[in-house]
Amino acid sequence: MNNKNGGIKMYCGKCGRWIDHGKLCDDCMGTYHNLRVSYKEKNVFPALCVATIAIFHLLIPLIVRYYYTSIYPMINEKAMQEYVEMRNYGYEYASVWWTISLACVLFGAAIILIRRKNLKWVVAFLVIIMIIGLANAISNISEMWNYCEDLMKEQSDLSEAEYEVAKNSMMPFAIIDMLVSFLFDRLAFAPMILISCAVIFVRERKIFSALVITAGIIGIVTSFTPIYLFMGLSLRKDFYILQDERRKSAIKSKR
Repeated sequence: MNNKNGGIKMYCGKCGRWIDHGKLCDDCMGTYHNLRVSYKEKNVFPALCVATIAIFHLLIPLIVRYYYTSIYPMINEKAMQEYVEMRNYGYEYASVWWTISLACVLFGAAIILIRRKNLKWVVAFLVIIMIIGLANAISNISEMWNYCEDLMKEQSDLSEAEYEVAKNSMMPFAIIDMLVSFLFDRLAFAPMILISCAVIFVRERKIFSALVITAGIIGIVTSFTPIYLFMGLSLRKDFYILQDERRKSAIKSKR
């Protein structure tokens, strides 16, 4: 909030909450600090988010999918046969619905960052992404399991009864392998969880910054995209806006 002293904003140096000039914080009794910061201060990270979504989450995935489903099978006859067989089981490489739905949800979060209002609603979009990701992963595992099972049955010399016995004995190992693969693949959820926890629970700017930057680095390693780094840096840039929104929400809830 601006005061009479040339637009200087006062916030608690301990917990980050806004306080009146010269007073102690009612929440943690921390003293105030002066910070010359304006809500109109430039924040380029939302624009970088939009560019990253368009390139890394829409354009590149669709180009890669087109190559592996239309061009590569024409070059490699074996790849064509495998692709046709897998499509018969409902499996598609980098399915279009997943690519487009993910991009749309990310664009929704980016719009909030651009508007610089209701920043906590970014968490809702991250939760939607995780739900869509789980649905896509579970669907792919089921389809791949059916495909691999029929493929092994065709290539095996065992009778139907012998095959069922062998399959049942190998089932626990197959389930463990699928769970490990599933959990490793879902490491991409880690940056979303860290950002969500920072937005909902963290009140100290240093801890907030550490969490969102860590989330961005993990996102680059696990998802090969800087979207969560730019998203976290955008929220970090507008940390005091988020704090002000929290303060207003707290006041409304007490009324």
